[in-house]
Amino acid sequence: MSMKCSELHKILRKGNKFNFKSGKNFQNYLKQYKNFPENGIYLMTEKGEIGHVGLRIVRIGINKKNSLVKRLNKHINGSENNSIFREHIRRIFKKEESLITKDDVTEYIKNKISFYVIRDLENKREILERKIIGTISKCGLCMSSNSWKGLESATERIRESGLWNVHYVCGEYQLDKDDMDYIKKNLLK
Repeated sequence: MSMKCSELHKILRKGNKFNFKSGKNFQNYLKQYKNFPENGIYLMTEKGEIGHVGLRIVRIGINKKNSLVKRLNKHINGSENNSIFREHIRRIFKKEESLITKDDVTEYIKNKISFYVIRDLENKREILERKIIGTISKCGLCMSSNSWKGLESATERIRESGLWNVHYVCGEYQLDKDDMDYIKKNLLK
Protein backbone atom coordinates (compact mmCIF):
# COMPACT_ATOMS: atom_id res chain seq x y z
CA MET A 1 0.00 0.00 0.00
CA SER A 2 2.75 2.43 0.87
CA MET A 3 4.27 2.24 -2.62
CA LYS A 4 0.97 3.10 -4.35
CA CYS A 5 0.31 5.89 -1.86
CA SER A 6 3.81 7.26 -2.37
CA GLU A 7 3.36 7.12 -6.15
CA LEU A 8 0.01 8.93 -5.86
CA HIS A 9 1.54 11.74 -3.80
CA LYS A 10 4.41 12.02 -6.28
CA ILE A 11 2.00 12.27 -9.23
CA LEU A 12 -0.12 14.93 -7.50
CA ARG A 13 2.89 17.16 -6.87
CA LYS A 14 3.21 17.53 -10.64
CA GLY A 15 -0.30 18.98 -10.82
CA ASN A 16 -1.79 22.40 -10.26
CA LYS A 17 -2.36 23.01 -6.55
CA PHE A 18 -5.49 25.05 -5.83
CA ASN A 19 -6.49 26.72 -2.57
CA PHE A 20 -9.50 28.21 -0.82
CA LYS A 21 -7.85 31.55 0.06
CA SER A 22 -10.22 33.55 -2.17
CA GLY A 23 -13.10 32.73 0.21
CA LYS A 24 -16.31 34.35 -1.02
CA ASN A 25 -14.74 34.79 -4.48
CA PHE A 26 -13.85 31.11 -4.76
CA GLN A 27 -15.96 30.37 -7.84
CA ASN A 28 -14.43 33.36 -9.67
CA TYR A 29 -10.97 32.14 -8.65
CA LEU A 30 -11.64 28.80 -10.36
CA LYS A 31 -13.07 30.47 -13.50
CA GLN A 32 -9.59 31.70 -14.38
CA TYR A 33 -8.63 28.07 -15.05
CA LYS A 34 -10.16 27.46 -18.43
CA ASN A 35 -9.67 23.70 -18.24
CA PHE A 36 -11.30 23.29 -14.83
CA PRO A 37 -13.62 20.28 -15.23
CA GLU A 38 -17.31 19.93 -14.47
CA ASN A 39 -16.66 16.50 -12.93
CA GLY A 40 -13.74 15.18 -10.97
CA ILE A 41 -12.05 13.98 -7.84
CA TYR A 42 -10.46 16.42 -5.42
CA LEU A 43 -7.63 15.48 -3.10
CA MET A 44 -6.99 17.89 -0.24
CA THR A 45 -3.71 18.43 1.54
CA GLU A 46 -3.31 20.24 4.84
CA LYS A 47 -0.59 22.63 5.95
CA GLY A 48 1.62 20.96 8.57
CA GLU A 49 0.64 17.43 7.58
CA ILE A 50 3.57 15.63 5.97
CA GLY A 51 3.61 12.34 4.09
CA HIS A 52 5.90 10.98 1.40
CA VAL A 53 8.26 13.98 1.55
CA GLY A 54 5.57 16.62 1.12
CA LEU A 55 2.10 17.60 2.22
CA ARG A 56 -0.01 14.51 2.73
CA ILE A 57 -3.52 13.96 1.42
CA VAL A 58 -6.09 14.43 4.19
CA ARG A 59 -9.42 14.31 2.32
CA ILE A 60 -10.72 12.86 -0.90
CA GLY A 61 -14.06 13.77 -2.44
CA ILE A 62 -16.11 13.85 -5.62
CA ASN A 63 -19.06 15.76 -7.03
CA LYS A 64 -22.41 14.75 -8.39
CA LYS A 65 -23.10 15.33 -12.09
CA ASN A 66 -21.51 18.48 -13.57
CA SER A 67 -21.06 20.31 -10.28
CA LEU A 68 -17.41 20.11 -9.18
CA VAL A 69 -17.01 23.87 -8.71
CA LYS A 70 -20.26 24.04 -6.72
CA ARG A 71 -19.18 21.09 -4.57
CA LEU A 72 -15.82 22.66 -3.75
CA ASN A 73 -17.49 26.01 -3.10
CA LYS A 74 -19.68 24.36 -0.44
CA HIS A 75 -16.54 23.41 1.47
CA ILE A 76 -15.42 27.05 1.73
CA ASN A 77 -18.69 29.01 1.56
CA GLY A 78 -21.31 26.46 2.53
CA SER A 79 -22.60 25.33 5.87
CA GLU A 80 -22.21 22.23 7.96
CA ASN A 81 -25.51 21.08 6.43
CA ASN A 82 -24.07 20.77 2.93
CA SER A 83 -20.42 19.90 3.64
CA ILE A 84 -19.59 17.03 5.98
CA PHE A 85 -15.97 18.21 5.81
CA ARG A 86 -17.03 21.52 7.40
CA GLU A 87 -19.11 19.60 9.94
CA HIS A 88 -16.13 17.46 11.03
CA ILE A 89 -14.06 20.59 11.63
CA ARG A 90 -16.90 22.45 13.36
CA ARG A 91 -17.38 19.60 15.83
CA ILE A 92 -13.72 19.81 16.86
CA PHE A 93 -13.82 23.59 17.31
CA LYS A 94 -17.06 23.28 19.27
CA LYS A 95 -15.29 21.00 21.76
CA GLU A 96 -12.57 23.62 22.25
CA GLU A 97 -14.70 26.76 22.52
CA SER A 98 -18.21 27.51 23.64
CA LEU A 99 -18.91 29.86 20.72
CA ILE A 100 -18.08 28.62 17.25
CA THR A 101 -18.92 30.56 14.10
CA LYS A 102 -19.08 29.69 10.45
CA ASP A 103 -16.13 32.06 10.00
CA ASP A 104 -13.92 29.96 12.30
CA VAL A 105 -14.38 26.91 10.08
CA THR A 106 -13.95 28.99 6.93
CA GLU A 107 -10.69 30.52 8.21
CA TYR A 108 -9.33 27.07 9.08
CA ILE A 109 -10.03 25.82 5.56
CA LYS A 110 -8.70 29.01 3.89
CA ASN A 111 -5.45 28.91 5.86
CA LYS A 112 -4.77 25.18 5.99
CA ILE A 113 -6.27 23.38 3.00
CA SER A 114 -5.11 23.11 -0.62
CA PHE A 115 -6.31 20.65 -3.22
CA TYR A 116 -5.54 18.92 -6.50
CA VAL A 117 -8.11 17.88 -9.10
CA ILE A 118 -8.33 14.84 -11.34
CA ARG A 119 -10.80 15.41 -14.17
CA ASP A 120 -13.26 12.58 -14.73
CA LEU A 121 -14.17 12.15 -18.37
CA GLU A 122 -15.14 8.48 -18.07
CA ASN A 123 -17.41 8.58 -15.02
CA LYS A 124 -14.91 6.67 -12.87
CA ARG A 125 -14.87 9.08 -9.94
CA GLU A 126 -16.97 7.03 -7.52
CA ILE A 127 -14.80 3.92 -7.74
CA LEU A 128 -11.58 5.96 -7.85
CA GLU A 129 -12.64 7.84 -4.72
CA ARG A 130 -13.05 4.51 -2.91
CA LYS A 131 -9.73 3.20 -4.17
CA ILE A 132 -7.80 6.36 -3.27
CA ILE A 133 -9.30 6.45 0.24
CA GLY A 134 -8.63 2.75 0.74
CA THR A 135 -5.03 3.05 -0.46
CA ILE A 136 -4.19 6.11 1.65
CA SER A 137 -5.93 4.88 4.79
CA LYS A 138 -3.88 1.67 4.75
CA CYS A 139 -0.55 3.40 4.13
CA GLY A 140 1.84 3.04 7.06
CA LEU A 141 3.85 6.08 5.95
CA CYS A 142 0.94 8.51 5.74
CA MET A 143 0.20 9.06 9.39
CA SER A 144 -1.14 12.24 10.89
CA SER A 145 1.06 14.56 12.92
CA ASN A 146 0.49 14.86 16.66
CA SER A 147 -0.99 18.33 16.11
CA TRP A 148 -3.51 17.34 13.40
CA LYS A 149 -6.99 18.59 14.39
CA GLY A 150 -8.56 15.35 13.18
CA LEU A 151 -7.05 13.53 16.17
CA GLU A 152 -9.54 15.43 18.34
CA SER A 153 -12.49 14.10 16.35
CA ALA A 154 -15.10 12.00 18.14
CA THR A 155 -15.19 9.87 14.97
CA GLU A 156 -12.82 6.96 15.35
CA ARG A 157 -12.38 6.46 11.59
CA ILE A 158 -11.07 10.01 11.21
CA ARG A 159 -8.64 9.67 14.11
CA GLU A 160 -7.32 6.27 13.03
CA SER A 161 -7.12 6.83 9.27
CA GLY A 162 -5.62 10.32 9.36
CA LEU A 163 -8.24 11.38 6.81
CA TRP A 164 -11.20 13.75 7.04
CA ASN A 165 -13.16 10.88 5.47
CA VAL A 166 -15.35 8.26 7.11
CA HIS A 167 -16.54 6.10 4.23
CA TYR A 168 -14.20 3.59 2.55
CA VAL A 169 -11.35 3.99 5.06
CA CYS A 170 -9.47 0.73 5.47
CA GLY A 171 -11.72 -0.79 2.82
CA GLU A 172 -10.83 -3.48 0.35
CA TYR A 173 -10.56 -1.02 -2.56
CA GLN A 174 -7.00 -0.29 -3.68
CA LEU A 175 -5.44 1.60 -6.59
CA ASP A 176 -3.96 -0.47 -9.41
CA LYS A 177 -1.72 0.37 -12.38
CA ASP A 178 -4.63 1.33 -14.65
CA ASP A 179 -5.94 3.70 -11.98
CA MET A 180 -2.52 5.34 -11.62
CA ASP A 181 -2.32 5.80 -15.41
CA TYR A 182 -5.79 7.38 -15.41
CA ILE A 183 -4.78 9.75 -12.60
CA LYS A 184 -1.55 10.76 -14.39
CA LYS A 185 -3.45 11.42 -17.61
CA ASN A 186 -6.26 13.43 -16.02
CA LEU A 187 -4.55 15.40 -13.28
CA LEU A 188 -4.98 19.14 -13.84
CA LYS A 189 -1.60 20.71 -14.59
